[in-house]
Amino acid sequence: MSAKKFLSSFISLLFSASTSASVSVLLLISFSLLISSTSNAKVYSLAEYPYPLTNPYQATLSFALARPEKSFLKFRTILLHPERNSVPFYEKRAAFYFGQALQPGIAPLAFLMPGTGGSAEEDGLQFIAQQLYKNGYHVITISNPFSWQFSLAVSRTGVVGFAPADLQDLTVLLAELQKKLKSEGVLVSSYNLIGYSLGAAYTGFLAVQEQKNPQLQINKFVLLNPPLSFAKNLAHVEKFYDLGKNVSSETKGMIKAKIIDIGLRYLENPDAIPITEIGKQLGLSDGALKWVISDTFRSSLAQVLFTTQNIHDLGLLKTPANSRNISQREEEAKQFTFFDYMRLVVQPTLARDISEEQMLELNSLKSVTSELKKNKRIYIFHNQDDFLFEPEDLQWIQNTVGDERSFIYPHGGHMGNTWFPINAKDFLSVMLKP
Repeated sequence: MSAKKFLSSFISLLFSASTSASVSVLLLISFSLLISSTSNAKVYSLAEYPYPLTNPYQATLSFALARPEKSFLKFRTILLHPERNSVPFYEKRAAFYFGQALQPGIAPLAFLMPGTGGSAEEDGLQFIAQQLYKNGYHVITISNPFSWQFSLAVSRTGVVGFAPADLQDLTVLLAELQKKLKSEGVLVSSYNLIGYSLGAAYTGFLAVQEQKNPQLQINKFVLLNPPLSFAKNLAHVEKFYDLGKNVSSETKGMIKAKIIDIGLRYLENPDAIPITEIGKQLGLSDGALKWVISDTFRSSLAQVLFTTQNIHDLGLLKTPANSRNISQREEEAKQFTFFDYMRLVVQPTLARDISEEQMLELNSLKSVTSELKKNKRIYIFHNQDDFLFEPEDLQWIQNTVGDERSFIYPHGGHMGNTWFPINAKDFLSVMLKP
């Protein structure tokens, strides 16, 4: 794994991963114990949950150490908007990229979706997909709707980030993939959707839509570490980014280099650095880790903004759009906050008839609380020390989804306990029950 790939893997805020053999062994042991398990959803106490990383930002880092044992997905494309093949800087790249691994006979199928900016190739996504594949699932991995690839290849307008519009595009994509599989003779006993981070929020919105109008016939909707109040949650991440305002470019480079060095050494020899010692070896403050997390979110946001402005230029980026200025144009795009993007790009394109406050509210899962309460096919997994978890979220989850379909852990940060055996057991207890 290259340094660049590891860095994008770890600091892909709400999303990616790269993994260790020792983590895989832990998971395989737990998987072998649970084939006949039933779901026992609960709020775990500290005594019941011996997770070794109590610092939530170091825990988040550990998700970057979870990757599939080996490449097992076949990557394919589907072309929905051939006219986008002429978009500047993206010539002949308009086909949507997805990963698949299919069982030889009839089997349930899981669509898997990562977080903000995440692609079908994300190691973390493949890691989760591989566990399902080993337990008899067909698996399909797709990019998150809030990503440059979705903007270019799926979105009707080229603008992403407004849940109601993204949901329509996501529905079209999943329907086309179902149609494609059927035409190829793939036998599917049920369809299921799993998303993590922002992908989990989209999974929840799709569950509400399917309850009203079951176009896709999804059986289970599994939400891993979803942001429940997206705008409020992203405000925290934007504050993380502000921590880097008074930090020199040289220091920022050193922080990233240190993460790369420790991460690559762990991946090359997991036994040399126990996962519980990685945080100590990094020696980075919480502030530094917060900034790194937010910097990658900004990079993903910049890619989305850069892409939208190449499809329909609103004049927001002043750097000329030519091949000599790509890096400068990308750096200019990175100066826009999430709220700038929503106000200057999303609202005039997709939400002209409502206020900015209403637009942001419609991106929140809490805006569909009453609809979610009616849906018995939703499962939520979350961590109480996740930086996207608000103090009131525990009560909301219990009131909306119920203890019987939610799993709440005291530690794990953001997606940082995906590899932990208790989490693996709980996840597969949901996915393997009828």
